[in-house]
Parts: sequence; C-alpha cells; structure tokens
Amino acid sequence: MKIGILGAGTWGSALARILNNNGHEVTLWYHRQSPFDEKREHKKADLILDLDIKLTNDLMDVTNGTVLKMDTSLAYEAIGSDQLDVIVVYATDSLLQRYDMVVLEDDLEFFPAYHGAPLVRTSLLEEYPELNDVLNLMADSIDDAYMQAINYQVDVEDRSISDVASEMIDDLGLLE
Repeated sequence: MKIGILGAGTWGSALARILNNNGHEVTLWYHRQSPFDEKREHKKADLILDLDIKLTNDLMDVTNGTVLKMDTSLAYEAIGSDQLDVIVVYATDSLLQRYDMVVLEDDLEFFPAYHGAPLVRTSLLEEYPELNDVLNLMADSIDDAYMQAINYQVDVEDRSISDVASEMIDDLGLLE
C-alpha cells in the first residue's frame, strides 16, 4: 500500500519507519528545506535514511493533489465513538479529560517536550532588567496536568480566559 505522511518530525519519521518495515511504500513530506533539524539531524537520519522511504517537500507527492484539513477534535470524537483506540495528542489538551484518556509515559523521551516560555528582546531586558524576574514568575509552576485542567475549563466548560487566568494567578500566588 502507498502511504503519505505529512511531517518528518519525530512522530512522522517513526511512523514512516514502522510502516516501511511492514512492507508499505512510504512517502514522507517535510516542510523545511531539510527534513532534519540541526539538533536531531543524525538521529533522524539514522532512523529513516537507511530505509526505502521517499522524502519530499512537495505536498503533491503525498496527496495526489488533494489536501483535506482535519479538525483535531475529530480524532477525539473518533476515540469517543470507539472508531480509534490510539491518537497522538499534546499532554495539555483539554479534551483528554472529556474522553477520559491516559497519556502514556514517554520513558524513552522520543517526543520533544513543549513548554511555554516568555520570549523577550535582549535590548528590552537591558533597558528594564526587572522584567526578567517578572517574566520568570511562572517558571516551573505549571505542569501538564495543571495546564490540561485550565485548558479544560476554557475549552469544555466554556469559561472565559480572563476568569481562568485570574484564578490561576491567585492559585499560584503570582501577585503576592
């Protein structure tokens, strides 16, 4: 079977290898000029280049000219209606609670962590050095479970972002 995979990140590359090892003809699409980011280049190259996987940055090579956009909530609906058993998610997705899903431990650290972080121009910090402490008030104070819970309040319970953010500030004691 011919299979096209959009995204040569960790997940896409691993899926391509699994499908290739099971006898499928796989085309792996990547967005950037190179399918490998510099930090992980050697790991991904070892993962897929020794296999018979076609790499392309031409979307038409994997879609046969047809591109359909999928709302990520559809994957959750499919889980909820027993049409799927496993999906790829972010650990902070609000719908994990709604569908009573369990995020498996990535004990091999295969997937990269995604953590929110403030970004600021160096020139601004040089002019206002006190901003550094203010911007770092939330550092290490929000874990995946907490973020998932506050996302759930906004996305599922339909609470306002302002109200949830205000409660979070109070809960974390950020304005004491």
